[in-house]
Amino acid sequence: MNFEVEISYKANLDIRHIYEYYVMNNFDLNYVKHLINGIVSLIKSLEYLPERYPRFELLKKETNVRYAVYKKSKIIYEIMGDKVYILRVIHHSQNITTNFLLAENEIPYVVESD
Repeated sequence: MNFEVEISYKANLDIRHIYEYYVMNNFDLNYVKHLINGIVSLIKSLEYLPERYPRFELLKKETNVRYAVYKKSKIIYEIMGDKVYILRVIHHSQNITTNFLLAENEIPYVVESD
């Protein structure tokens, strides 16, 4: 079964902030592009078997929030029916609490499939 992947406004901003952080701290631009492409590729891969990554245990058991790790970034997402909602993309060292999750009034964006 293929899932539709949608990315929230906050997750898009998170990816942009990751890019800006590395560029502003003089990381090699090729490395930064590789990092961002890796994050986006992992997000796109969630179309297939998004259950393969662990549940996010800090939340209520009724939710199907999970996370995947790419290098030092955690991609937090929720599976709802046949959709995967990307909630946040954060650095692994950040304290993950519910304030990182999608606000109720936010609208996710559809990720383009190849």
